[in-house]
Amino acid sequence: MSIKYWLKCFFLYFIFVIKYPDVKFKEIFEDSELVKAYQLIEKIYVTEKKYMLQGEITRADLVDEFEDVSIKIGVFKGEEMIGFVRIIKPTKKGFYVDKDFNIVISDSIRHKAGEVSRFLIKDLYRDKLISFFFFHKVHEISHKNNIEYLILVTPEGLRRYIINKFSLYCIPLEQKNLTKSQLEVRKKMVNYYKIDNPSPYIIPLDQLFKF
Repeated sequence: MSIKYWLKCFFLYFIFVIKYPDVKFKEIFEDSELVKAYQLIEKIYVTEKKYMLQGEITRADLVDEFEDVSIKIGVFKGEEMIGFVRIIKPTKKGFYVDKDFNIVISDSIRHKAGEVSRFLIKDLYRDKLISFFFFHKVHEISHKNNIEYLILVTPEGLRRYIINKFSLYCIPLEQKNLTKSQLEVRKKMVNYYKIDNPSPYIIPLDQLFKF
């Protein structure tokens, strides 16, 4: 990674371990950890954000066709999961973004991209340090899996955060008119699109890992 970014990580890490000595980031595989992840997703999507109404979210919404082609990362404070994200790997299944956005992206980039999906942190822990090292973990694991681009659907606020903290480009993806199928998918989380007004972006990771 770049010397500038390495020095920034080195400095922030000492602050992080002093402030959050029991917070860890790791890939998750165990069923018990996945249950915690689904509970956290439901808590944030339904109870806190109200993207979905109580009773409308089902296990089928969470355990979708991308679960078996995703890298899952948890943030733990002791045994409590306080954050979760999955990185959907490039496969013939495509990406979740294809279900609710009509994006234009070349096959050459698709085959090298992963999608950041369900990037969540519990409200009490939305600290800049935790967010920084959580996103750093996403970068690190993506790099290890030969992912060169990250697709991210996000509101403008998170996009600005990524640009400011990581000096990464968040390039807007070209979009066409939504299809009937995509409009139907959006009905399940209609408040998400109304409240956050997210857009799809692509992030070239080679900027971060250059010397």
